[in-house]
Amino acid sequence: MIKNFIMRRLLAIGRNFESTSNGLVIADNIQVRGEIQQTVEARMTLAIKSTGKVKGQIAYQSLEIESGGTIDGKVDKYAAKKDNASAEVNDKPSSSQK
Repeated sequence: MIKNFIMRRLLAIGRNFESTSNGLVIADNIQVRGEIQQTVEARMTLAIKSTGKVKGQIAYQSLEIESGGTIDGKVDKYAAKKDNASAEVNDKPSSSQK
């Protein structure tokens, strides 16, 4: 379980790792092979591998999702505390896409 985890360069979430706490994860680069359900901020790249699952409030500068990887929640483009362009991620098309 991760409560408040701050790292400067790389955080790798392993295949057998599962976190469901309400903490905050911040790192320059985050690679996810396991499951994480909390607030995640990748200052540079969030890479969700084929076995990775990310759910919660997510901010990233660059996003990579392998086939099979999933992301669910409120997703923001990471901006250094200026403004965030938000999008809700779900399987339903928005009213403008109908």
